[in-house]
Amino acid sequence: MEAVLQPPAPFLFENNISSVTSGNLSKAWQNWKNAFNIYCEACELHKKDEKVKTNILLHVIGPKCREVYQQFSVKPTTLQALLKEFDDFFLPKTNTTVERHRFFTREQKSQESAEQYVFELNKMAAKCGFKDLCDDLVKDRLICGIRNTTLRERLLREPDLKLSSALDICRLVEMSQVQASTIKPESETHHVHELSTNCGTSSNGRHEDVEEALVRRGVRPPQPPPPAPGSRAGAAGAVADEEEVVALLLQSPYRRTGIQGLDLVTSRLIIRDHIKTVRPPDRWGYTDTHRGN
Repeated sequence: MEAVLQPPAPFLFENNISSVTSGNLSKAWQNWKNAFNIYCEACELHKKDEKVKTNILLHVIGPKCREVYQQFSVKPTTLQALLKEFDDFFLPKTNTTVERHRFFTREQKSQESAEQYVFELNKMAAKCGFKDLCDDLVKDRLICGIRNTTLRERLLREPDLKLSSALDICRLVEMSQVQASTIKPESETHHVHELSTNCGTSSNGRHEDVEEALVRRGVRPPQPPPPAPGSRAGAAGAVADEEEVVALLLQSPYRRTGIQGLDLVTSRLIIRDHIKTVRPPDRWGYTDTHRGN
C-alpha cells in the first residue's frame, strides 16, 4: 500500500525569529503532521512494528528534520513519542492570555461570511482553554463582532440563543440579502425594457419617443411645449418668423427710415443694419439685450 499512496513532501522550514513569532512555523508543522497521520491511516502503518514506523517518519520528514532529530538527547522508540518531540521543537508554548486577547478582539472582516467568521473563532478558541464554555463564548463573540448592526439586534432579541441557532439566523439573513439584491436590478431592467419596447406608438397610433412614454406612465412630469412657429417667444424674446419681423419693423419707428415700398430683400438688409441701434416696441417681443449693441 505504501508504494501506491504518495507520502507528503519533506517538511521544509525556516527556523528564524520571524517564522516563530508570526506562528507560520507552527502552522506549517501542524499541516504537515496532519498530512502524515492521514498517510499512516491509509497505509495501515499501525499494523507495523514501532521501529518500522519511526524509520518511515524519518524517511518521509526530510533531511532538515533529521538534523533536528540528531539533536534530541533521548531518541524516541515509538512513533507517537517521536512526533511529540517534534511538537516540542516546532510548536511554541501557548500564552493563554495573548490567545484570549486575540479571540476577544477578533472582528468580522469585510466580505467575510458569518460561517467563515465562526470557523476562525473556533480555531482561535482551541488555543484559549475555554473547555465547556467554548461554544457560548464563540456565540457571544459572533454577536459582538459581526458587522451587520441589524443582524446583531436580531440575535440579541433571541432568548437562550445557542451557537447553532445564531449561525442559522445569520445564514438566512445573508442569503435573503443576496437574493434581494438580485431581484431589484432585474425589476428595473424589465421596466426599462418595457418602456423601450412600448414607446414606438401611443394609444392613438402616432409615433411616441421615450420621453413621451415616460410622461405618459407618470415616471417623468410633462415638459412645457416648445414655442410654436411664428410666435413672439424665442431664445431672446424675439419673434421667430423672419417675414413677420420684416412686416412688424416696417411699421413705426422704422416708418421714418423710408424703407417702405422697397422689396423684401432690400428691406431685410436695412433692418439688419438698424436692429442693432433701434429698439422696436416691447409688444413686438424684443428685450433690452437688443438696445445699443
